Parts: sequence; C-alpha cells; structure tokens
Amino acid sequence: MSATFQQGDHVCVLYETEDERVRTAAEYIAEGLKRGERCVYLSHSSDTLPRFHQHLKEAGIVPEEWVARSALIHLTHAETYLVDGVFDAERTLRMADVAVSAALADGFVGVRIVGDMCWLLQEVAGAEQVVEYEALLNHFFPHVRASALCQYDHRRLKADLIDHGLATHPMVMIDGRVKPNPFFRRFQEAVTRAPEPDTVNEKLEALRRL
Repeated sequence: MSATFQQGDHVCVLYETEDERVRTAAEYIAEGLKRGERCVYLSHSSDTLPRFHQHLKEAGIVPEEWVARSALIHLTHAETYLVDGVFDAERTLRMADVAVSAALADGFVGVRIVGDMCWLLQEVAGAEQVVEYEALLNHFFPHVRASALCQYDHRRLKADLIDHGLATHPMVMIDGRVKPNPFFRRFQEAVTRAPEPDTVNEKLEALRRL
C-alpha cells in the first residue's frame, strides 16, 4: 500500500483474504502512529493481534511500545459496534466523537480508525442502520481530526452490503490501490436508494480499471 491518507478520509477497503485485511490495517496504522495520531484497530477478536503486530514490526513499529503509550488501541466488535449484541448508529458515532476529543486532549494530533465490517455476517439487531451510519460518517470525518478505513470482505459479505459500502464511501481501496469512488452517493440518495447487488461484480471490475 503506497497511499498516504489524510485526516477526513473515509475509505471503503475491499479485500479478499484475511492476510490482506490485516496487512492493510497494519500499514495504515503504522503511518498514523508515525504522524502522531492515536490509532484504533477494531477486529472481531484478539485472535488476529499476533499477525497484526508482525505486520506492524515489518513497517518499523514496535507495537508494545505504542500500546504502552496509549497511542495504539485494540478494541473488539463487542466493545464498539456490538455493545450488548446490538448495533446502534447514534451510539457508535458518539463513541467516535468521544475518541477524537480524548485523543486531542491527550496530545495526539488526531485519530485514525480501521474497522472490519465482518460483524455484518451476523444477523444482529440494528444492522439495518449501517447504511445511514456509513453515510453520516461522511459528515463527521471532514469536520474532525480523524480518518477511517472500513474493511469489507467482498467474498463473504452479501452483494447488497458491498453495494451499500460503495455508495457510502467517497474513496475506495481495491487490490491495494486507493482511488476516488465513482459509485459514491450523497447522503439522501445513499440512505434511500435500493441496493443493486447484481451490479457489484461489474462495479468492482470498473474500479480495478481506474
């Protein structure tokens, strides 16, 4: 990954393998740590931490040192997206706002967050709010000192969720390359449009050609 990310970015990462997911997260977070940002890694469980830490080391980061300084934080889906087993868009946005304020108060220059969206594979209460949540983040990030990668496994997640992901992110990463997303839609259209699952493969190929 050669991209340089800026505060305000909200990127849909389309990945195919677990190694690609973890490596992309580590490279993104390593860049943020070196910039003085507090970095938050959201994953299903702590099972991927050894592999994640190994990728950080390959990027020149000693994870234990950054964890000790509260610059690097790992949280699980149960602690963030799925508190009490329920997804609540408003609560999750409040958590993000509090995280940015806390990081700035602690002397960091901002926050970067990477979250895997595989919790959508579960049939959890509130999951239907994810489209509005992702669309609202496009109003949140440009006004705070933060950025985020939202990681979507396009092999396993339903095509309508991938289509919604494309509609709600101004930027997309596919095959390790970041580019403007021509399928992005403004808030009102994004939250009211019907998904187009039959077009997803065509859209992914179009993105690869950009």
